[in-house]
Amino acid sequence: MDQPEEPPPPTDPERPQASRRTTVLLTVSLVLVVMTAGVLGTVAVLMTRSPDAPFIGAKPPQRLSVPVHFAAVRETKAAPCPGEEAALDQRQTTCYLLEDGVTVNAVQKIEAVREKDGTYSVRVAVAPAYKQKLVDLMDELVPDRRQIAVVLVPRTVVAAPIVTQSLDGDSLSIVGFSKQEAEALAAQLLGGTPGP
Repeated sequence: MDQPEEPPPPTDPERPQASRRTTVLLTVSLVLVVMTAGVLGTVAVLMTRSPDAPFIGAKPPQRLSVPVHFAAVRETKAAPCPGEEAALDQRQTTCYLLEDGVTVNAVQKIEAVREKDGTYSVRVAVAPAYKQKLVDLMDELVPDRRQIAVVLVPRTVVAAPIVTQSLDGDSLSIVGFSKQEAEALAAQLLGGTPGP
């Protein structure tokens, strides 16, 4: 004989059920999280492949037509300096005997900047590949307030400021110029041509 149909089990009134709207919202959120993770993963891979590459959207470093060498000054002498391997200043009146240094082939920017006291400086923002080497060099020179020669390769010293502070930002500044002098030095460093 046929058994009577059993009624469906009663639903648990304390167990909430998700509405259709909540389900759609959770699904869309999950898709967004997965897409964001994919984009961040791609950026991480690109940065790992080329750690010196600029951030996405950032201006790439500018290659210099003539490299700029930064080196500690061991000693200065009046020119000529026969028998000495020295770099000369632009007027060829002073010989700079230099220690090992850092040669920079690319920069983010070189520009003349007006300081608060009305003088001008030349701001040099080196490419990321050279920054740590330059930071290390400057840190060695700060305690003794030593000079650093800014040399257009192969051997023309265009500036030799005294290092008074560590390189803690993205750039270094060579201070104490008039507007015309700062603009001329910035142009020299970018163009690689010694001035007068």
